[in-house]
Amino acid sequence: LFNNKDIDLVILDIMLPKMNGLNVLKKVRQISGAPILMLTAMDDMDTQIMSFDNLADDYVAKPFSIVLLGKRITALL
Repeated sequence: LFNNKDIDLVILDIMLPKMNGLNVLKKVRQISGAPILMLTAMDDMDTQIMSFDNLADDYVAKPFSIVLLGKRITALL
C-alpha cells in the first residue's frame, strides 16, 4: 500500500490478528515518514515507551475522546 499511494497518516493498533502493531510500526518506519498515531487498549508505560522508541508520533489509549482524537490527528497533519 505504501508503494502505490501517498499516505498522510497511519492510525495503528498494537493488538492486531496477524502481526503485533509494534512490528508493523517498525516496518512502516523503514519505508515511510508518514505520521503514525498508535490507538490501542494497551495503556501501560512500557508499551507507550516502546512505541515512541520505534518512532510513533503519538499514542492514544482506549477509551478515548473522539474530540481529542480529532485534535491529535489535526496536529499531526
